[in-house]
Amino acid sequence: MMFGTYERLDVHVMASDRAVIRAALTKLTPEAKRSRDRRLARHAFLRLMLGYHADARRLYCRVFSGDFSEETR
Repeated sequence: MMFGTYERLDVHVMASDRAVIRAALTKLTPEAKRSRDRRLARHAFLRLMLGYHADARRLYCRVFSGDFSEETR
Protein backbone atom coordinates (compact mmCIF):
# COMPACT_ATOMS: atom_id res chain seq x y z
CA MET A 1 0.00 0.00 0.00
CA MET A 2 2.56 2.61 1.08
CA PHE A 3 5.78 0.67 0.68
CA GLY A 4 7.03 3.31 -1.76
CA THR A 5 6.72 5.90 0.97
CA TYR A 6 8.79 3.71 3.28
CA GLU A 7 11.47 3.41 0.60
CA ARG A 8 11.58 7.20 0.22
CA LEU A 9 12.29 7.61 3.94
CA ASP A 10 15.89 6.81 3.05
CA VAL A 11 16.74 5.10 6.32
CA HIS A 12 19.15 2.21 6.60
CA VAL A 13 17.58 -1.13 7.33
CA MET A 14 19.42 -1.31 10.66
CA ALA A 15 18.31 2.19 11.73
CA SER A 16 16.39 2.43 14.98
CA ASP A 17 12.62 2.69 15.15
CA ARG A 18 13.03 6.24 16.41
CA ALA A 19 14.96 7.17 13.27
CA VAL A 20 12.16 5.70 11.15
CA ILE A 21 9.55 7.72 13.04
CA ARG A 22 11.59 10.92 12.65
CA ALA A 23 11.95 10.32 8.91
CA ALA A 24 8.26 9.44 8.53
CA LEU A 25 7.18 12.60 10.31
CA THR A 26 9.05 14.67 7.73
CA LYS A 27 6.69 13.25 5.07
CA LEU A 28 3.61 14.66 6.83
CA THR A 29 2.26 18.14 6.36
CA PRO A 30 2.47 20.46 9.37
CA GLU A 31 -1.30 20.31 9.74
CA ALA A 32 -1.28 16.51 9.77
CA LYS A 33 1.46 16.51 12.41
CA ARG A 34 -0.39 18.66 14.91
CA SER A 35 -4.06 18.05 14.17
CA ARG A 36 -5.86 16.23 16.96
CA ASP A 37 -8.44 15.00 14.44
CA ARG A 38 -5.77 13.18 12.46
CA ARG A 39 -4.10 11.52 15.42
CA LEU A 40 -5.42 8.01 14.69
CA ALA A 41 -4.48 8.26 11.01
CA ARG A 42 -1.03 9.60 11.92
CA HIS A 43 -0.41 6.74 14.35
CA ALA A 44 -1.65 4.20 11.78
CA PHE A 45 0.80 5.68 9.25
CA LEU A 46 3.69 5.44 11.71
CA ARG A 47 2.78 1.85 12.63
CA LEU A 48 2.69 0.97 8.94
CA MET A 49 6.15 2.48 8.37
CA LEU A 50 7.50 0.61 11.40
CA GLY A 51 5.96 -2.62 10.09
CA TYR A 52 7.67 -2.18 6.72
CA HIS A 53 10.90 -1.43 8.55
CA ALA A 54 10.63 -4.59 10.64
CA ASP A 55 9.97 -6.64 7.49
CA ALA A 56 12.98 -5.09 5.76
CA ARG A 57 15.15 -5.78 8.79
CA ARG A 58 14.06 -9.44 8.92
CA LEU A 59 14.80 -9.87 5.22
CA TYR A 60 18.19 -8.19 5.60
CA CYS A 61 19.14 -10.45 8.51
CA ARG A 62 17.91 -13.53 6.69
CA VAL A 63 19.89 -12.74 3.52
CA PHE A 64 23.10 -11.89 5.34
CA SER A 65 22.89 -14.91 7.62
CA GLY A 66 22.65 -17.14 4.53
CA ASP A 67 19.42 -18.77 5.71
CA PHE A 68 17.54 -19.75 2.56
CA SER A 69 15.72 -22.78 3.90
CA GLU A 70 12.07 -23.37 3.05
CA GLU A 71 11.10 -23.37 6.74
CA THR A 72 11.75 -19.64 7.18
CA ARG A 73 9.67 -18.51 4.19
